[in-house]
Amino acid sequence: MFGKKAAIGIEIASNRARLAVIQKKGDKYQVKKIRSVAYNSARPEVGIKALQQSVKRYLGAFGIDNQVLSVREGDVIFKRLPLVDADTEDESHAQICLKLADSLGVPLEELLFDYQIRKDQGAVEAFACRKSALEKKINALTRTGFSLSVLDLKPYALMRLYQYQSEKDSPLALPMLIDVGYSKTQLCFYQPHLHLFHREIAFSTASAINSDGTVKDEILTHSLANEIQRQYQLAGSQLAVDSVGEIWLSGPVGHLVNCDLLSSLLNKQVDVFNPFAGFEIKDSVLSSEEESMGAFATPLGLAMRGLADAS
Repeated sequence: MFGKKAAIGIEIASNRARLAVIQKKGDKYQVKKIRSVAYNSARPEVGIKALQQSVKRYLGAFGIDNQVLSVREGDVIFKRLPLVDADTEDESHAQICLKLADSLGVPLEELLFDYQIRKDQGAVEAFACRKSALEKKINALTRTGFSLSVLDLKPYALMRLYQYQSEKDSPLALPMLIDVGYSKTQLCFYQPHLHLFHREIAFSTASAINSDGTVKDEILTHSLANEIQRQYQLAGSQLAVDSVGEIWLSGPVGHLVNCDLLSSLLNKQVDVFNPFAGFEIKDSVLSSEEESMGAFATPLGLAMRGLADAS
């Protein structure tokens, strides 16, 4: 039975709408559906409607209420708040909401937000944006039958999936996940028991894509290598070159990078990341999509958040 142990992760990018429907049985994740739809950026409701049609039977028959939408890091404001002293989760939530609204100087009813309580750091990490910033997307989702339960940052979703895969695979060398998009790229790095590093960077692939859609892979790869090396310098001790053992490439453009060339330029092992490793997925589900498997890393990480909230 699909039931309550299921969730949908939804990503609405500039020209693509993607989703993943996953279920958890015991400690195993099962991918029930993935979908990617191209659409005109001026009309996201067209792409969202196509997504809704592909999962209509799940929404209706199983009543999935854990539906998570991704938000780009550049669209939100981050706040680091002190831990609150409360007896219950509801009291804690209420206090955090008030502190967040007060720190931003914006009424709570005008905000969309989420937060993570970091007891090990003695703080609450929160992010927020005005509802008006996502109004078009959320209205389109609501009109087509979706019912969002939570927002989640794209880098958080990727980090969640990346940590799961790292712990599952137990790689000999610590990997850094690089999710390459058409205009934004995400870097995720996890050192167990030490720290998490994630960063969203403006990395455009436009100069490496020909008018017919084909890719100049050498130009793309050299540009990416230069950007990664630049991030090493900017991040300093947060992202030491020696601590990164290998590179995992993900995202809708990741599979177009020349892995051998990038490996040579960075002096690191480079592999195409399989976001479905450790998940049960039928070949018929995987082969039904035209986009590369790396494009579904974010929706999978979002859906994992939905399942975590349901447990």
